[in-house]
Parts: sequence; C-alpha cells; structure tokens
Amino acid sequence: MKLFFIPKTLFFLLLTMNGHAQTQAGTIAPDAKTIEFDLNMPFRDGYAVVSKAGQYAIINVNGDFVIPYGRYTFMEGFSRGLCPVERSGKWGFINELGQEVIACKYLRVHSFTKNGYALATRSAPRAETVLLDRSGKETVIDAALAPPPEAAGSIYISSKGIHDKFGKLLLAQSFQKFHQFSEGLAAVAMADQSGVKWGYIDEKGKTIIPFQYTREPGDFSNGLAYVVPADNVTDFPYGYIDKTGALKIRMPKGAARITSENSSSFPKPSPFNASGYAISGVMLNRKQCLVDTEGHLVTLPDLIDPEFKAFDPNSIQIESLAADDVLFRTKSGAMIVTLAGMVRVPPIFSDLDHFDPMSGLAPAALMNKSGAATQPRGYINSEGVFVIVQKEKSQW
Repeated sequence: MKLFFIPKTLFFLLLTMNGHAQTQAGTIAPDAKTIEFDLNMPFRDGYAVVSKAGQYAIINVNGDFVIPYGRYTFMEGFSRGLCPVERSGKWGFINELGQEVIACKYLRVHSFTKNGYALATRSAPRAETVLLDRSGKETVIDAALAPPPEAAGSIYISSKGIHDKFGKLLLAQSFQKFHQFSEGLAAVAMADQSGVKWGYIDEKGKTIIPFQYTREPGDFSNGLAYVVPADNVTDFPYGYIDKTGALKIRMPKGAARITSENSSSFPKPSPFNASGYAISGVMLNRKQCLVDTEGHLVTLPDLIDPEFKAFDPNSIQIESLAADDVLFRTKSGAMIVTLAGMVRVPPIFSDLDHFDPMSGLAPAALMNKSGAATQPRGYINSEGVFVIVQKEKSQW
C-alpha cells in the first residue's frame, strides 16, 4: 500500500476519523501537566528523571512526582525496576514505589543488567568492588579484574582470562585486546610473528573463528558481526560474517566509508536492532545508510514515500536507531520515521529522543528559526503533542 504525504505546510496537522481537528503536533494538549524542571531525561520503564536547581526528582507518565525534589542529590533513571540514587555522597537503589530497597551506603553503583546484577563500590569495612543482586546480597570481586558494568552477572573476560559471573577465573589466558561476549562469542586479539590478529572465542575459550583479522572487528548481533578488510584490500569497505566466520554481507564497492573531519578511522556500525537493521558505516551517493541483515542498504528516500520531498536528503543525518524506528536530524529539526516508512514525529523539534515503549512518551523541545531549543519543552505523545510541559519562568 502506497503511503501518502501531505504538503509540508499541512504535514503536522492530524485529523480524527470524523474530520474534527486534533491538536497540532508541537502544541500543548489542553489537559497537559505543567511541572517545574531545568532538565528532563528520557522515560525509562515508565518513569523519568527531572532536575531543578541541582536537585533531582522522578515523575510518572501522568507527570506526577513519585520522588519529590530534595530527597536525593542525583538519580540515573530506572533499569529493570530499580533506580540508582545518591544521598549525601552515598549511593543505593529505589524501586518504582520510591522505596529504598538497597541502602545508600556505596561510593558508586551502576544500573542493574538484564542478568539481575549490578556492580558497586563500597567503602566499609574497606574499599572493595562488589557484585549486587536485586536483594542487595554482595559478592566481592577483585577490582582489577571486575567486569565492565554492562557485563555484570554474566561470564566475562579480563586481562587474566575468562571469569564466571562472580569473578572466579575459569580459564587463564592473556589477550592483547578483547571484547565482552555477545551472543556467546567474543572478539579477542592475539599476537604472533606477523603481528596482532583478531578472532572469536566461545565462553569456554575455544577458538570458533580463527585469528585472521588485522583490523578490529565488531560484536555479534542478530547472528552477524562486522569485519574490516586489511588496508591493501580495496574491493569492499567492510562486511559482515556469521558465527561460522563465513562472509555473508559485503558492502558495495561504491559505498564510501564515513570518516570524521579529524580522522580517517573507520567508524563502528551500530548493532542490529530487533527488526534487523543497523546504522552502517558507509555512505551511498552522499547519503547515510541503514543496512539490514540481508545486506540491503536503506537511505531515508528509500525508507519513505518518494513523493515526500520536504527535505534535502543529503542534509539528513541518522542519529540513532531504536527497535522499530530511526531518529534523523535535518536542517528543519529532528524527526522519527518508523522502519515501515511512516513519519512518526515531524521535523519541528530541536531536542528529541526515542519513545519509551512503556510510557509511550519522548522528551522534546521545539526548534526556533535559529535552530535552538525553545518553548514548549517537555514530553510528547505519539502524535507529537506535548502532554507534560515545563513551567515557564516568570520574567519578573
């Protein structure tokens, strides 16, 4: 079915089935909640952190304060139902009811991972790194060999080898460089007479993909990992291998590597999302591309209806990728387009992030003619309408 896009001047007007006009995208809903904040963070798990004059609070989807200003000096947002909070220089965790389920007694804590564990640093009886479960039970881990915070609660690699989730050394092995496990495999580097080579091992330390890559490869997602050919290979900029090491996708020869202004280094493509798309590290015909797991390159003109010509595609930058949509930044503002080709949020916002799946809200601020953020600022619903807005300060 072909999608139809109305002219830009009318593009943002949403109509109901019976023809009555709805609130225009970028405006404030009649029943919007007005609250005070200087900074508003994205919703996570249905809750958002806001701050005012250096104090922090948590609001729910209705804009009601779950945790008021002044109770904690810093908050990081919910992850797996728990939120790191700081009070008087010590850290702990609260649940979604605002109850302090792990006392504020740590020098530092990190968010809980999908495995149900979090890293923390305690000061008493002495400074130590500990692994916390959701009940607050501690397991001491050698700080020098601790996993990165995102790997807490899983098998991981350190400079000494492979460890179980509690830090016990399972296999002593020294690597020149290493990544953490992703989908059961980890990229590691070993040195031989010809130099440093990368390969992939499993959680038992067995070599699954031989040490053959001279340039640092990527981690597996959706069964694929990117690899970069040696400098003297010019027939393709990079490709993707499967878990057997077979080259499944070869970027087209005409695709140019994206490089920064101050570096010729190859940028890492993003992991594939749940829909099987990744932000590629190449440009095709001067346009940034997505790539799917079949190797198809997709630009914004490819993604949406060709009749939609409100923006110069060469001025569009892919900013981030969520489970089912893409956040683009254009000269007119940031916009969100679904992977099915529907424009979810029109390009009228300066500050914009993806929608939280649980609350259905996204932080946003309108963009003025000079490109800066302006009022209203707050949280928008799926129609681009502000339902929680910042209370404007008095000019007197």
